[in-house]
Amino acid sequence: MLGKIIKYEFKATSKNYLISFLAVIALSALSGLIQYLPEDVAIFALIKGAVYFVYFALVVMMPTAVMIALGVRFFKSMLSDTAYFTHTIPVGKKTLINGKIVSGVIWMVLSFVVVIVSVAVMVMFASYSSEMAKHLREIIDAIRDIRIPSEYISTVFIVVILSIVAVFVTVLHIYASVAMGQILTSHKKIGAVVFYVILRYVASVIMTAGMFVILNAMDMLESNFDNASDLNILLLLIMLFMVIFGVICYVITYEKFNKFDLD
Repeated sequence: MLGKIIKYEFKATSKNYLISFLAVIALSALSGLIQYLPEDVAIFALIKGAVYFVYFALVVMMPTAVMIALGVRFFKSMLSDTAYFTHTIPVGKKTLINGKIVSGVIWMVLSFVVVIVSVAVMVMFASYSSEMAKHLREIIDAIRDIRIPSEYISTVFIVVILSIVAVFVTVLHIYASVAMGQILTSHKKIGAVVFYVILRYVASVIMTAGMFVILNAMDMLESNFDNASDLNILLLLIMLFMVIFGVICYVITYEKFNKFDLD
């Protein structure tokens, strides 16, 4: 049943996301093509500046825009006055929430993939003589030349897992904030934003304090993170904190959704 819920979520949200993603990629191609325009013509320089500004603004804002869209979708379909249909679907509450989480994580990951693809498209369409294209190709070549020592292979693996966990926790953080925002019955959307900031602040303070204790302990053990083992321990502790925070957000979301009043 979870698969059907995820499929329904994609069907309901794919149009807007795909249009946005295609728009970014199309604009990246345009950003590459306009580099063929003469540099010494004022109007062309103005057009280039405008296109570059819009493209980079979209790239920077895309992950945030997807997060906002996920929050709005969760609110409307799960906790708003028009969420009656969702609550009448003959599946468990956890299945509904899990479907939202999985679809949200996939859209978040796709937003980052689109950013990477758009940069590649811009480089592909860019003039080989342009300065921007040269710099981008230098960055790509530098990444290709990176050689990871064998002892740090495990570290790379942990970083990949940590990144995946971070995306899950981000989605859970959004949903928990929306759920807690229902406390302010007259200003639910504002409440969601307020609780998002509060949860983020509290988590940041606790993590900073924890990192301070951990680093002091490592310093007492005369560890300066110059080996893979020490770095792995630090990354795993960060992951543990994120998992705990994610579980707390999940419980908050489930409890609030479970108490939703159809009347």
